[in-house]
Amino acid sequence: MKQFLTVGNWKMNTSLAEAITLAYAIKLELKNSVTSELQIVICPPFPWIISISEIFRDTHIKIGAQNISFETRGAYTGEIAAFMLSDICSYVIIGHSERRQVMGESNEDIGRKLIAATNAGINPILCVGETLQDRQRNETESVIREQINKALTNVRNPTKLTIAYEPVWAIGTGSPASPSQVTKVIDNTIRPELTRIYGHSLGADMPILYGGSINNNNAMKFLKEDSIHGTLLGNASLNAKQFSDIARLTSEAKIST
Repeated sequence: MKQFLTVGNWKMNTSLAEAITLAYAIKLELKNSVTSELQIVICPPFPWIISISEIFRDTHIKIGAQNISFETRGAYTGEIAAFMLSDICSYVIIGHSERRQVMGESNEDIGRKLIAATNAGINPILCVGETLQDRQRNETESVIREQINKALTNVRNPTKLTIAYEPVWAIGTGSPASPSQVTKVIDNTIRPELTRIYGHSLGADMPILYGGSINNNNAMKFLKEDSIHGTLLGNASLNAKQFSDIARLTSEAKIST
């Protein structure tokens, strides 16, 4: 059975008061308006996770983290181990382009984080995507294949894995990739690579999301594509109505029909 998701990544935004206000607004917007078959995930900044999880306690909205350490525990000042989140978070974003580009995370680092997440029982959302330079050099396919292969080398249990395709050149720019560009990468590169690694039975149904300058005006163009199982939202997740509108559109496009 295919899983459909709307994931909100708040990144390094919101004070505690702003986060609480936003969470309550999303809760109110989504009350009784989307089917529980749609998985909605909110990923607040680390300091607000417990407060936000309490707000969504009596809903079907899940809490996710924006990152974890690949170490299990120990003298790693400032790091967050997966086991610390396993009672609070159902999901974790791993390998976001900002972690790769700004923080210098390698594909190997990301692979170790995937293992840490799965070992702790947290569902990982693996982000992959090419830079503008990669695309201009016609290296999109090779870059994404390498990201997938190196990250998933030692991941033996992919049943709860979600992939998010986020072309770096589309994130936060206001200029999303076109639906045809997205489906081409998914259908010709990501999906074949997953089925090659895990076989058709697992690889064929693994959820693949799109992220990159999605808003409530352009979301349906992507959601109507069979290859896309939902969205990973940045800026749009900081607006309760916009985020909720996209969740409702996802429910309408993927489940209600």
